[in-house]
Amino acid sequence: MTINFLKSLYPKILILALSIFLCLSIGCSYAETKNQEITQKKITEIATCREQADEKSIKVVLKYVKDKNELVREQAAFAAGATSVCFCTNHADTTSIGKLQDTRMLEALIKLLKDQSPRVRFATVYSLLVYKSPIMVEPLIEILNDTSSPFNPDYPIGMYAAYILGELKDEKAIDPLVAAFRRDNTIIRSQAGNALRKMRKNDLVNEEIKKLTPLILTELQNNSQDSILRGIETSGDFRINEALPYVNSHLKHQAPKIRAAAAKALVYIGNETSVPGLSEAVKDPVKEVRDNATWALGVLNQKLSKP
Repeated sequence: MTINFLKSLYPKILILALSIFLCLSIGCSYAETKNQEITQKKITEIATCREQADEKSIKVVLKYVKDKNELVREQAAFAAGATSVCFCTNHADTTSIGKLQDTRMLEALIKLLKDQSPRVRFATVYSLLVYKSPIMVEPLIEILNDTSSPFNPDYPIGMYAAYILGELKDEKAIDPLVAAFRRDNTIIRSQAGNALRKMRKNDLVNEEIKKLTPLILTELQNNSQDSILRGIETSGDFRINEALPYVNSHLKHQAPKIRAAAAKALVYIGNETSVPGLSEAVKDPVKEVRDNATWALGVLNQKLSKP
């Protein structure tokens, strides 16, 4: 009798279980939809605030940089300073709030540099582009080696930090930038090199570049194409004249990208010894090589024609 009784309960139990499952599914779906609506509402509000830039708008954005949702924090970070397709001071799309240079916004952005979300950190570094405060230097140094990227692994967050440090030209950033230059990450190294180049008027930077020269010359003699490229680009950026014989020889390298890079570097460090190689390079089958060689020859001819 007990077995029969239990068997009679099976359909009821199954129906109850299915009912609970459906209720939970509907409830979760409703909650998810509701959360998406709330998130979108916040993002829309932020978009309005970034244009109005009044006291009320500032307070709203300051509230949302602490939101639990990373998309909301990301958009609030962008609203606090700048968004841009091209990461440079000339093309920065500065928001109305960013133009105010509000200290509260700057302090909020600096805190966001430690956010657990790469998306938020990325947006934060973008926004910091429009601020020019010395209190940014040490926080940017801390994320200089951040190799994460929410969108494209070829553009890590640390490279943007290096760019801004180059714009700020603070002596405290020299050693960290040199250390970043010595690391393997090509993109961060490239931006660290550009930052140091912008600081060439500082004698400390010039001393560090002298110390880096043996490393650069070694790279130019390496069998690795990536290493050679780094050496060529840095030779031009840092105006390493000792690298000239190696760069001249790389005009005949089998890899087109290396020939193109060599021709470009010779714009900055070439002399009369570069003319024969560049004259051949203007006939190269690859357009980028021809264009760079033509450019370099034009610059060299002007230099050599001067008394």
